[in-house]
Amino acid sequence: MIEEEENFDRDWLQERYPFDAEARDKVLESKVLTHFDEQSVLTLVDVGAGTGSNCLYFIEQFSQNQKWYLVEQNEALQKATIRRLKDFAAYHKYDFDRKKNTVTIKSIKKKVTVTIINDSLLNLSDLVDLKKVDLVMANAVFDLFSAKQIEQFVNIIVDNQLAFYPTLNYEGMVFLPSDPFDEVFIDQYNGHMERPQAFGTALGKNASQYIVELFEAKKYQISTAESTWRIEPDDIKMHYYLLNFMENALGELDLAPAMQANFEKWVQRKKDLIITRQQRLEIGHLDIFVTP
Repeated sequence: MIEEEENFDRDWLQERYPFDAEARDKVLESKVLTHFDEQSVLTLVDVGAGTGSNCLYFIEQFSQNQKWYLVEQNEALQKATIRRLKDFAAYHKYDFDRKKNTVTIKSIKKKVTVTIINDSLLNLSDLVDLKKVDLVMANAVFDLFSAKQIEQFVNIIVDNQLAFYPTLNYEGMVFLPSDPFDEVFIDQYNGHMERPQAFGTALGKNASQYIVELFEAKKYQISTAESTWRIEPDDIKMHYYLLNFMENALGELDLAPAMQANFEKWVQRKKDLIITRQQRLEIGHLDIFVTP
């Protein structure tokens, strides 16, 4: 069962990668890259790193030599991360070397080292020498965090006067064509995300705005941009992944019998649209870049 969950996490993160890459706001991304133009070496931290998607994407975007620290609590994803880095190096015909949890990738033009750290991002101050860090990044992380946890992490960024670039922060979704029950079950899904848990109440779709407000209060310079996933009719696997997330989430809620029946019918209508390649889905996100 544990192995199945690990495989699911790995496969899901790989499936979403091209949608993330396409959705990223390129104007804001260019602003981030330009901000560090004059530096010959960059030290970067990616928190909630998953299988290294942020790193894999930005290795090529940044022209400089790079030192990466990937902070990911799920130890099971480390092997997949190293495998993806090795595949990346092989595809580009770069040199690849690994020593324990650190990977080195070399090309004629640059050298990149990547160190994987299995721990909570809330412990970041104890994991990395933040005085040497140029930029902290995150991708699709904070919607499952409570207000208190986000405050704690923002304080780490501010106390160390760091630049911060969290991308793909979930804000909502729209099905096309629409269904009379879409709004009902999207609201239920968002409510499940924001349910009370042991660590507190996750902010869900409200996390991005809360992050912006916290940095505004700290007098940081803030830039934001929308980043939207556009899942087209032929993206069948992605449609099924997302519908499955909704099925599982609402399955944990105690829906009234009539509402449960409506939900099951709604799911079936979605599956019919997916299999006949008529379903579109837009999922809204916000990209944020802040500097002291």
